[in-house]
Amino acid sequence: MHKRPAWHFSAGLALLVLGASLCAAQSATTQPDGPVTIAIDGTDDTLWLSASGPKESFVFRRGVSQEFDLGVPIGGRIARMASGGADLFVFLADGTFYRLSDGEWQRAADAPQRSIPLETAYHRDILYTLLDSAIADQLPQYAMDASADEWGPFETTNASLILARYDGVRWSGMVPLPLSVTVESSPRLLVDQGRIVLFWSGGEGQLHFSAYNVAEASWENAGTLAVPQHRGFRVFSIGRTPVVAALAARADRFRVYRLLGNLEQPSIVAVEPRTTALPEGVPSGAIQDVVPFGQQLAVLEEIEREAYLRFATLAGAPVGSSEVVSEVLASPQRRNNLANLVQLVMLAVLIGLLTALFVLRKNAIHAPLVLPSDMQVAFTMQRLAAFLIDFVPFVLIFARVTDVNPGEGFGKLLEWGVGSGRLRNPLLGQDLVLWWGSAVLAHTVYATVMEALTGRTVGKTLLSIRVQADSGQRPIFWQVLVRNVVRLIELVPSFWILMFLVVLSRNRQRLGDLFAKTVVVRRRPPEASVENDGDEREE
Repeated sequence: MHKRPAWHFSAGLALLVLGASLCAAQSATTQPDGPVTIAIDGTDDTLWLSASGPKESFVFRRGVSQEFDLGVPIGGRIARMASGGADLFVFLADGTFYRLSDGEWQRAADAPQRSIPLETAYHRDILYTLLDSAIADQLPQYAMDASADEWGPFETTNASLILARYDGVRWSGMVPLPLSVTVESSPRLLVDQGRIVLFWSGGEGQLHFSAYNVAEASWENAGTLAVPQHRGFRVFSIGRTPVVAALAARADRFRVYRLLGNLEQPSIVAVEPRTTALPEGVPSGAIQDVVPFGQQLAVLEEIEREAYLRFATLAGAPVGSSEVVSEVLASPQRRNNLANLVQLVMLAVLIGLLTALFVLRKNAIHAPLVLPSDMQVAFTMQRLAAFLIDFVPFVLIFARVTDVNPGEGFGKLLEWGVGSGRLRNPLLGQDLVLWWGSAVLAHTVYATVMEALTGRTVGKTLLSIRVQADSGQRPIFWQVLVRNVVRLIELVPSFWILMFLVVLSRNRQRLGDLFAKTVVVRRRPPEASVENDGDEREE
């Protein structure tokens, strides 16, 4: 019976993987079906954007100097989300509670009766919330000077809302809100320098605020802020300064008030924010929300049923430009499709290399070479050390030029190469590509010139090894060129695994050596003989 070559099976299997990857790329989506609700939340260094549909929602994360990531799906409609440092807390419409950490959803402990908080604020691993007092009797009373096992039942009052906390393990009640604070007064929380401050609308253009005294377990130092004709407000800190962003009665306007000095008697400064312009021809719409993002503000605005994301600053010109949210949601998918295309191209290259290796150079992997009597194959560690001596200086030089931390950069390349990093970043950042690509290209030119002229690089010279044709002669130029051009492929993170050919092949040849018909050799010690040379492999 005719036996098919091994490369037929390898190529067929790779083509199946190629087809499956193409199907997966075509079926991927990062937008929910049905009517979509857009919401935002932010911190000093992170902006979160959610697109919530009836049955599925997506959450997108963006750093100050980054684009939005691919988006993480969750089954259900998001009712409320709260920034928690680098993480995000999410309450779904059915009351289930989740935490998004490192791109993965983690189930958190639901509030009693799966209550959805009216407001949240995060500070030092604690999520502070405003909950309906109807569930107060199901919460323990938090006590700062006692362990959780010693907490007693929560003491309820006639208040309609309570302040509660979630410490990552359990929920507990802290204190009822003042009787004048109701759902209709739109209460907001701010944790400022360790103090919990409650703001609420008192009607007639007035905002009231009161600080919670943890030691006394009571509200005190109520103050008033005049905010005429507002239809909603947010409170947060920018640069450790408490800020109130009030949505004006006119839908396309909002006002910002900075609370300077002592919060008990603050000096209130009204600031007219400067906002990024809308695209040409797009009229102003209705501002839906304002959240902190870095040293700026992120503004969500609805214009003719289209959501726009704008940026504003309290001083100077805002950084960035206004964006259409639908394009923001589609952009990660476009990047993901491009990433899939890049991966398919790399897979096709890998198929081509393996096929060519099996067809053209199959025997070279296991056949011994006949070298001059004074030469033998170089040790693997010699080759590795010589490569590092030659390559690392280029890595460090271009890391400085491109302002990339080489340790962190290599870690990201490794994550991306093995596939885990592609879940968060389908494509490598431009800075990493420029850094690594420049170092690899410069090293390739250097190695080609040095080996063509002398047969060795600086690293090989220091390790007393050199490049030879597998016939034992000095390599000609095309051989040097081929072995170094193939290294361009080998140094792509997804192809780093090909380096193991140096260990697996009979003559410690990497892929470039196999195609170029070259081998790296060292001089045999004069006193050694072929029979007793411990390094010589058995034929």
